[in-house]
Amino acid sequence: MKLRNRKKGFTLAEVLIVIAIIAILGALAVVGVNAYKKNMKVTELDNAARALYISAQNHMTAAKASGKLQTIDISAEGTHYSDPAAKLSDWDSATYGGFTGHDFYAVKYKPGDTVDEDGLLDTMLPFGSIDDTVRLGYSYIIEVDWSTYTVYGVFVTDKDDLDMAVTSEADLRTSKDARKGHDPILGYYGGAEAGQLDESAALSVKLRIENSQVLKVVVTDETYTAGASGNNSLLTLTFTGKTSGITAIYSVNAAEGATAATFKGEFITGGTATDSRLTTSAGKLTDANSIVNPSVSTSGREYTVILDDIKTAGMHFADLFPFLYPGEDIVVTASISAGVAHEVSACKMTNSLFDSSETTGG
Repeated sequence: MKLRNRKKGFTLAEVLIVIAIIAILGALAVVGVNAYKKNMKVTELDNAARALYISAQNHMTAAKASGKLQTIDISAEGTHYSDPAAKLSDWDSATYGGFTGHDFYAVKYKPGDTVDEDGLLDTMLPFGSIDDTVRLGYSYIIEVDWSTYTVYGVFVTDKDDLDMAVTSEADLRTSKDARKGHDPILGYYGGAEAGQLDESAALSVKLRIENSQVLKVVVTDETYTAGASGNNSLLTLTFTGKTSGITAIYSVNAAEGATAATFKGEFITGGTATDSRLTTSAGKLTDANSIVNPSVSTSGREYTVILDDIKTAGMHFADLFPFLYPGEDIVVTASISAGVAHEVSACKMTNSLFDSSETTGG
């Protein structure tokens, strides 16, 4: 007796239905992956815009203190906003009022552009200020208020060029979804979020210079709150020689509860030459043998940075800063970023050979 094989295969209709379901699921997966990639990209570009913003403001502050900023012809490099209300949709009028007393320009860069080394763009973003992938490889627009020497906002993309028209599209400043849907995808940081135009923000960092047998810079970060999140503040100290024209940037990064920190060399620019003992490559400083003692007081976190100790070998000012001219006046700018939406700074002038110092800004 023969046994019949009762097994049946899928009908053509069933196979087509399964294929259709798989295709739909695959399409949904692709859409989800693309949306995720766009979200990651706009976040990456927003972070790049913030880095550009903080670096540009840091160096504008230092250039203002040294007098260099006042010599730059902004009209030769920037596009003037004759009607800022039509551009700056995220302007906080409740806090700052109208645009009277402000003078806005936009400075644009795209990869391959020739940059004037004495111009505003190179002053705001010199060699070593941020990752060259962003500084040289991205396109960006930096908006500045030339009346107050502050950065207002930054647009950035990793594509070849960035149209100035983006500065007039209100939703690009306020909506991450709008920046994500734009072609090309954009990053933005500035306006009300950055709060950089609030001049009272400078009160959040105090700078004191003690100049006697030991030359000290004492910086108080009043934005610091013990035990709070975001306390890994980055302190940047900028030293500019009034005679030499040389500017050197150092950073101090102290984690929560730290009692010591590294005085890290970032970069050096200006002047006619730099000392080979402090450079590992063009414009790059090695770490100086300075001593930084972070501590916490009722006013916030206090950094004491020793710049000259005549009683300690290797700690003389000439040992730590041989690229500056002996006896020249030095502008010291302290800037603190992290834990707050904006970078704040203060500035003073001192002389390593004399027991005197004066406030020059901040």
